[in-house]
Amino acid sequence: MGHLQFDGDGTRELISRVKIFVFAYRRPVDRLFLDIEDATLYEWSDVQPLTPQLRLVQASPPLTPVSAAVVSTVVAIWGPDLFTTNAGRSLVHVIAADGPIAAAKRIAMGLLDEDRHDARWDQTIDALKALVALHPTVFLRPASIALQRFTGGPGSEL
Repeated sequence: MGHLQFDGDGTRELISRVKIFVFAYRRPVDRLFLDIEDATLYEWSDVQPLTPQLRLVQASPPLTPVSAAVVSTVVAIWGPDLFTTNAGRSLVHVIAADGPIAAAKRIAMGLLDEDRHDARWDQTIDALKALVALHPTVFLRPASIALQRFTGGPGSEL
C-alpha cells in the first residue's frame, strides 16, 4: 500500500469527503453493516424527520478500521482525482453504492467492468487485494453469516 503523497490536511479532507459521500449516497444504510458499528441505528424511523442518509451524515460515526483502511488506500492512490476525473468519480460511486468493504472485495475480485485506461486502477486492485489478504475474516464475514444461517451454526439466529 502506498503512502499518502500530499499534505495531511488535504488527505484528511479527501477522506472526509469520501466518507460523507458514502453516508449520503441514496441506498439503504444496511449496506454499511461492515463499515460502521450498528448501522441499523440509522435506518428509517417514524419518529425521525431525517432520511437515514442524513442521519448518518449528521452523526458521522467512525468507519471500522478496515473500512477506514479501504478509504485511506483509495485516497492515497487517487488523491484529488477521486473527485475530478471520470475514473475517480466512478470509483467513489462504487465505494458509496456498496460500502467501502464490499466495494473493496468486489474490486479486488475483478468484478467491475470499469474502463481501466488509468494505471491507478491496477494500483487500486493490487492494494485492495493486499487488504483482503490482511483481513480475510472481515471480507468473508457475509459468507460466514450466510453459511451459519444455512447450517444452523452459531449466529444462525441473526
